Amino acid sequence: MVKIINPILVGLVVVYCLALSGCSARAVKGDLDDKQVGGLRILLTHFETPDHKEMRLWFSAPNIIFEDMTGIYWAGNLIGIYKYDEKRDQWLRGAERHDEKSFEAVAAICQDKKGNVWVLSGLDPDAYYFDGRSWHKPLSIKPTTALRAMFQGRNGKVWFVLDEEMVAYDGDNWTSVVKPSEVIAQAYNKLKIGKIDYLLSERVKPSGRIPKNKRQNVDKGKTKSTVPFSDILSGLHDRKGNIWLGTEKAILRFMEDKQEWKVYGLPDRLREAFSIYEDRWGRVWFADAFGQVSVYDETQDNWATYRVVDYIKKNNPDRFNSTFYVKAIYQDKNGRMMFATKEGLIIFQENNNQWQIFDSQNSDLPRDNITSIFEDKAGRVWMGITGGIVILEVP
Repeated sequence: MVKIINPILVGLVVVYCLALSGCSARAVKGDLDDKQVGGLRILLTHFETPDHKEMRLWFSAPNIIFEDMTGIYWAGNLIGIYKYDEKRDQWLRGAERHDEKSFEAVAAICQDKKGNVWVLSGLDPDAYYFDGRSWHKPLSIKPTTALRAMFQGRNGKVWFVLDEEMVAYDGDNWTSVVKPSEVIAQAYNKLKIGKIDYLLSERVKPSGRIPKNKRQNVDKGKTKSTVPFSDILSGLHDRKGNIWLGTEKAILRFMEDKQEWKVYGLPDRLREAFSIYEDRWGRVWFADAFGQVSVYDETQDNWATYRVVDYIKKNNPDRFNSTFYVKAIYQDKNGRMMFATKEGLIIFQENNNQWQIFDSQNSDLPRDNITSIFEDKAGRVWMGITGGIVILEVP
């Protein structure tokens, strides 16, 4: 347990907690006057109880939370997809697929500019979209090519990473991007999984900077690529128009405006790029499955890596094992970094290198296991946890 001297979350207000159910859910008020999470006051809960036989998320937690254009909230987990109408205060089983089978292993939820809600689900991932009335399977994604990833793009685009190419859909048109050339492909294929060296074996210096003449390979060509997109673990379309793709041995970057590719070896200590997040300052964060995060600041041309897991091992050595996912990364409007983990919410203040952990023991966080973090259009922060969702308001 961490002793909190000056809780950095003081002033935040938990608007309410919600748990997802396999049927229509209604708010249930409880005796929550004294419930707090590091200064957060919990006003409402929807958590399931064992006597609710139809509850579907008792053993699972939402790993994806998304707000669509109409203000409806969507959440997905291993066993289904759900949606929440806040005006009616009602959770419903989100949908059935076009073939009337429930969604499972939901990996992504996106929306194109026409309002279609896209879902990537299944152990052998496939994409489906909801047009407001019914679910459909798109015909334009090549059926013979495996779908590896899907992520939200800018300007109403939804990106799809296939085995051999990357395409986008905006609700009207499908477009593809220029493939990396042999220069990029050869440099990528030289890298080893989990290797901490930068491209062309340029090791990170203590400052985290790389000599400019060896920083990355740049590709403007359009020759046939041998980069295996099947390696892709994650994707992000940042505010500058860059598309970042994470793999087990490198980070790929596509500059949409210039139609150029770059490839970076994994930064110091990072063993893969399992997830990607862009903060409010335009920096791009990467996390692996071993409790480490790296951040790239393009304005300073600098990488920094933090071992989030060290703060877990220090306080909970008996509960630690080698695999430790940082399941979500988030920066609040005050610049504080938040990392979702199975042991609780880790908060990092970079200006003074202060780390704090909030869990069900040192706060009134209902569960330790945090599976997702999402900011809605009103600026509230939604955290998926085992059995429910906690909603925070940042002052």
